[in-house]
Amino acid sequence: MSVLIEDSPRSFLVEWIATAVRNGTARGTVITPWATPWLHHDGAGRKHRAEERAEEFRANNVEVWFDPMTHALQIGGVGDFRYYNEYDLWAGARGDLSAPELREGHVGKVFDVQDALGTSHLAPTVLLHAGLDSNSALAFDLAKEAIRRDPTCWLSIAGTVPFWESGAALDAHIGALASLQPAGWFLSVVRTSTTTPVSVGPVEAHGLCRSARALSEDVPVHISHGDLAGLPAIAAGATTLGSGWDQRQRMCSYDDYDAREPAGSGGGWFKRPTLQVLLGVVSANEATILETRDAALVTRLGGLPAPGVREVFDHHLAVLSSVIQDIESQPDFERRYRRLLTLYANARAEWPGVQRHTGSPIGAREWINGVAGGLELYGRTEGW
Repeated sequence: MSVLIEDSPRSFLVEWIATAVRNGTARGTVITPWATPWLHHDGAGRKHRAEERAEEFRANNVEVWFDPMTHALQIGGVGDFRYYNEYDLWAGARGDLSAPELREGHVGKVFDVQDALGTSHLAPTVLLHAGLDSNSALAFDLAKEAIRRDPTCWLSIAGTVPFWESGAALDAHIGALASLQPAGWFLSVVRTSTTTPVSVGPVEAHGLCRSARALSEDVPVHISHGDLAGLPAIAAGATTLGSGWDQRQRMCSYDDYDAREPAGSGGGWFKRPTLQVLLGVVSANEATILETRDAALVTRLGGLPAPGVREVFDHHLAVLSSVIQDIESQPDFERRYRRLLTLYANARAEWPGVQRHTGSPIGAREWINGVAGGLELYGRTEGW
């Protein structure tokens, strides 16, 4: 079970997640103050508060995490505080980490919320744009305070694409944090816009792979909101990927933290089905065209789910879990790397046929080239 279901601004669907855990396609879930309230809200369709959700998940044998996602506060244009402001997470003004006592207070209050929810300690961090600057020093200070309070806590690293592309500076930051020896890691790539597929560059994917490889030597690594774009990190040693039924659960984007209307639900349902061999998704209309024109091709690509949001979600989890298990079943890291390269080559070979049938402008260039290029760079770094 190598998938954690990330929090969603929609109703957090306990039964869907519990079923996935029972079926072996998910391991657990992550609650955040950005998407789940701390206080009770009356009215039909209102989300349950965090403590109630955590209790429901535990009653269904679902592993639960609370990620404070402090790094979202540094996102340009952040304004969706409808639930966040209900949490007592700050010793001073929201987001103020300017003094040691404020940093200590923030870490302590995050741990207090996690204690109330009965979850493991996961430290807060700040959003980084470079491997070595004043913000990376601040991230290190927060991590040190977390380890001082609980040497068995997990640490977070969250950065925009330039951070993961920063080469030797990235390696230096990762090395400094690794010296703190936490019990595990949450790694996040924070993107400036929401796109499907995620726009991944080879250098970024290489940086994430290199970091996952270094940090996973002794402890587990979760690629937060990683989904299909996080597969190279799985080849490099990461343990779990974040996913879900919404785009917001499959990537972390600036767009997801914009101010919303009070009654906003977080956008439309994501109904695009996943095709396993393609390592990508198609639109619902494209899926219908494929089945009509070449049912044998659809079968060869791994099949499509029945129409419906729940069916599309369950199928996506099954595909993602199957691919992760395939990679993890390889006996060593070189063969994990080579197996994923093969899967990417297979996807590249099939995308042109799908595009001919559907007329879609999106294919292997968008879904495969960036992540595969990053995986190849990682292989060269490892000498393969």
